Amino acid sequence: MTKQGWTLLDIDNLIRPRYFVFTSMLVLLGVAAVTSNPG
Repeated sequence: MTKQGWTLLDIDNLIRPRYFVFTSMLVLLGVAAVTSNPG
């Protein structure tokens, strides 16, 4: 029970930062594409 809880916490700690960085990069790429697009 406690082991499963720890593994879930580890997975959450591993996924959440990467998801945040991934979404931030997508937003930055989208903004860069819109601002660099002349039309």
